[in-house]
Amino acid sequence: MVNADITTKWGGGTPVDALNINRYYLNMVTFKDNLRKIAADLNSDNKINPLDALLVNRRYIKGINSFKPGDWVFIPEIIVVDGSSVSKNFKTICYGDVDGSYKP
Repeated sequence: MVNADITTKWGGGTPVDALNINRYYLNMVTFKDNLRKIAADLNSDNKINPLDALLVNRRYIKGINSFKPGDWVFIPEIIVVDGSSVSKNFKTICYGDVDGSYKP
């Protein structure tokens, strides 16, 4: 089993992301992929709602320092190693950065 991790600090969550989370909740927008849906659930209650948007705004203005699930979202990948060299790119974005604007 291989776990991915990143040492880059959190970033990218802005009021625009909070607005998009609210729009998603109101069925006005969709997210491109499952990664963005996971990144929108900031309190880990398996729902995307205005509370998640509020948390993005609070972190943006430095009213909070972290989100319950952490800073980065990774999509789990199965890697099969058969004795040869393996290279794998993982998809990741910061929690709250539902537009994927942060490119460290």
